Amino acid sequence: MSLLEINNIDVFYGQVQVLHDLSLSIDDDEIVVIIGANSAGKSTLIRTLSGQNPVAAGHIRFGGQAIENRPSHEIVEAGIVQIPEGRRLFPFMTVEENLMLGAYNSRAMPELKQTLQEVLELFPRLAERRHQLARTMSGGEQQMVAIARGLMAKPKLLMFDEPSLGLAPLLVKEVFNIIPKVREQKIPVLLVEQNVKQSLALCDRGYVLENGRMVIQGSGEELLRNKDIKKAYLGA
Repeated sequence: MSLLEINNIDVFYGQVQVLHDLSLSIDDDEIVVIIGANSAGKSTLIRTLSGQNPVAAGHIRFGGQAIENRPSHEIVEAGIVQIPEGRRLFPFMTVEENLMLGAYNSRAMPELKQTLQEVLELFPRLAERRHQLARTMSGGEQQMVAIARGLMAKPKLLMFDEPSLGLAPLLVKEVFNIIPKVREQKIPVLLVEQNVKQSLALCDRGYVLENGRMVIQGSGEELLRNKDIKKAYLGA
């Protein structure tokens, strides 16, 4: 049994179907990437797993338990944590205050001090700037805060929604260096990302989403060699 199992789900926005009979799985310690064009349904999938979009049909199981259509706070309690697109920090709070808010669930709160120490060791730049307001940091530093805040929640699965969006190339490289470090913490990762080449280079497995349907899956290496993916996403 996989840690996360999505079986044949349909998701709608009003009368418009966005995800069609979609299935995927994630095992312990895996990095799994979802790639696809804009409006393919990638962020809808992340929001559905976070409990923000209802499932009209199909099932989602996490750790063997059904989680489809459960409220978001219960899904966080179960261990699924999202790093949202655009970071969504509290700009007039300090780095440390933003991080501490990440631990606001019953599993994480008792270990807040220990987790904060571990996270600051993982992100020494944030340790140096723990009392700095989030709004005064660069985009790359803010993304570090967003990732660190997610780790404060003690996730069993960490989901990234477009973490490189709006970042300069050097900062994109820095963000992609962080993701394997998350896996080193024994935390599996689900990554939704437009940077196809770098995403597939670091993942264990990938899925290609087109118009709300999974059309191709395979290892990162297999997808990088796939001629259709090269043509559609890599300009080759």
